[in-house]
Formats: sequence, structure tokens, C-alpha cells
Amino acid sequence: DFKIDVMLKGVTDPIKRAEAVNSIIKSISMINDQIVRATYINLCVQRLGINEATIISTLNKFIRSNIESEGKRVQAIAPNTPARPIDQPLSPATPQEQSSRVEKLIAQMVVRHGGDIIYHDVETEDGSKINLSVAQYISYDLSIDDLKLKNPVFARILEEATEHSKEAGFNSEQYFTHHPDVELSNIASKMVMDVPLAESLRIKNEEESLRNETEHLVLDFRKDFIEARLATLKAEISKSMGDNEKLRSLMQEYAEAQRIRNELARRLGNDIVS
Repeated sequence: DFKIDVMLKGVTDPIKRAEAVNSIIKSISMINDQIVRATYINLCVQRLGINEATIISTLNKFIRSNIESEGKRVQAIAPNTPARPIDQPLSPATPQEQSSRVEKLIAQMVVRHGGDIIYHDVETEDGSKINLSVAQYISYDLSIDDLKLKNPVFARILEEATEHSKEAGFNSEQYFTHHPDVELSNIASKMVMDVPLAESLRIKNEEESLRNETEHLVLDFRKDFIEARLATLKAEISKSMGDNEKLRSLMQEYAEAQRIRNELARRLGNDIVS
């Protein structure tokens, strides 16, 4: 996150920006832990506005280059000793894997910043005005379309943070790391202490930055939900050949889901796909 800020701040020249992006992706390719690496890929998708498949394709080129360089280095030292195995290139995350990854990022955002106010004086239906915290905004936005986090622990974190955000001075991080439920407390503590993940969510002490990051995560969640629905619809369409009425209905739903997916991609700054 720091490297992204340093290398891309104020850079408008396309060539220099491309060089900076390549340098960032090359740094990620040096990370052996695939979970940590996948987390940074997701961060790049969010911060750079580049399609995940493009990032992974570039990343794999660097990984293959690393493998070749490592092999040559080891063989030069010990010609008869086979090179040690190195992590294989990544494949793009499945909709289920991506959804799980984004849910974890949302839960960590809530643990670290759930009680922080990001919207002031929001007018309600009865004309009164309220402030919205990170947790309240996420909960409200997802509830509009009856969306929920699938992971029960992450869903509980969001639910409790939303409820306690009504209390003055609520500190989400302290609340969850000292939670009476030992399992929940341990998970929250790991989220706070997990340096790579924590760095990927490191927010400058600016309300606008926190608001933008929160909105981006919610859009990511919605896009992943739609991607999973599109995959399901594709499977249903392939099974419905010959049933014209059902096929017509599925195709209409698929077209609408594509429209929503492309609109979300546009708002996220990703490539729009057909």
C-alpha cells in the first residue's frame, strides 16, 4: 500500500505509470505465501483499477522468470542438485474464492474501523438526521438487496459492530479483541496483528479515505455476488436447452445480471467485459 502511494503519487505519464505498476507487481511476485500474495492482488485491483486477470497474467510472467532465475542459480552452485520447488503461478480466483477473500477484508475493516463515522447528518425517512459508521454503512447498503456475508463469524462481526455503533465512543477494535467469545476474540486479534492484511487496509487518518475504501469493499462484494450468480445462470442455461420458455427467462436474467456487473465494474474502475 505504501509502495503504491509512493510510486504512483502524481504520476500521469502512461509509460511511467506502467513501469511503476510493473514494479509493484514484480514485488508481489517475490512473496512466497500464496494467501498473502492473493491479498495484495486484491489490493492492487482496488487501488490500481486494473482487471484481476491482467494483474495475474503479469504476475505469472514474473513468477516464471523467478523460477528460471532460481533454477539457473541453484544449478550453477550445485549442477547435480535439483532446484528446490518454487510456488507455481496463480490462477484467477474463482467467484467463491474471491467472495471469501472480500468478506475477510470487510470483516477486518469492521474490526479495525467499524465504529468510525464516515457519513454525517444523513437524513432518514422521518426527517431526522443520523451519523453512519463504517459498520452501519456496510450493513445498510447490503440490506437494500438483502445481501449477507456468508461466513457466519464475519456476519456476526458486522452485526455486533452495527448494533454497538449506536453507543457513544464505541471502539470496534477494543470491543472485538476483548470479546468474551474466545473464538471471536482470537479471530479479531489475528486480523489486527496480521501485518500484511493490516497494511492492505491501512487507512490514512482521513475520513474521506476511510469512506472511499469502505464503499469500494462493498462494491467488490456486490460484484463478486453478481459474478457468482452469472456462473450459476450459465450452468442453468446449458441445462435448459430445448425448454424455450425457461431458456428465455434465464437469458433475460443473465442479460440483466451482466448489465449490473458491468456497471459495478465501471464504478470500480475495472475493465468492462461482455
